[in-house]
Amino acid sequence: MLRDDPKVAINNIKIENDFITEVEAEYLLSKVYAAPKPKWVQLKNRRLQLYGCQYLKRNDNKAEINQQKETQLPMIKEEFPIWLEKISQRISNFLRGIGVDMVPNQCLINEYFPNQGIFRHNDGPAFKPMICTLSLGEYTILNFFDTNKFEDLELTSDFPSTKVYLPKNSLVFISEDAYLKNLHSIDDFGEDFINKNDKIINFDFSNENETHYLKKTNTRVSLTFRIAKNVVKNNFFKF
Repeated sequence: MLRDDPKVAINNIKIENDFITEVEAEYLLSKVYAAPKPKWVQLKNRRLQLYGCQYLKRNDNKAEINQQKETQLPMIKEEFPIWLEKISQRISNFLRGIGVDMVPNQCLINEYFPNQGIFRHNDGPAFKPMICTLSLGEYTILNFFDTNKFEDLELTSDFPSTKVYLPKNSLVFISEDAYLKNLHSIDDFGEDFINKNDKIINFDFSNENETHYLKKTNTRVSLTFRIAKNVVKNNFFKF
């Protein structure tokens, strides 16, 4: 079962269950899916939308946007649409209440079918070391792989050092060491059998042998807010 206290802060990971209501989630999903088809970028195992700061260069074949984050190229500043700006401000206000100053300028929206995930990665040096993700439609389990003991930050153990259960409508904030010294991933499983050995930091087990079965039946949409560091204003077409 989830811990009674919905706020968990372990190793620079903070979780807020039920950050939004079902009605609010449905509204956000309606806005995501109202986007024109060209707004979607199709990847091998999922598709995404990008709002706010845009990369100066986009691959012609619509390859993984994350591959460009290492280039340190400046990004063009673009404003969020009103619906996204409102939820971004709400997140900023919430974080300010727990002593965190974060005003996002980019939002990456990912769509995951029940059997889709994402390989271990980090968001890279193009962003400030903090991200905030809102989960819509379905739960997921986020894996963290500690890179601190490896000279090469791309090397980790094959087994996660920490896991976080993210219910739908929850908000997770990741910063500092959790961001800088870890890679994170989502398994491409449509179901999960979890027990105490899984090291899920916000899940309590009443006994050593207790196992929970979880099944994904809906599409999950994640809204990840972050702060791009190298940003230029879009003045190319101003006279």
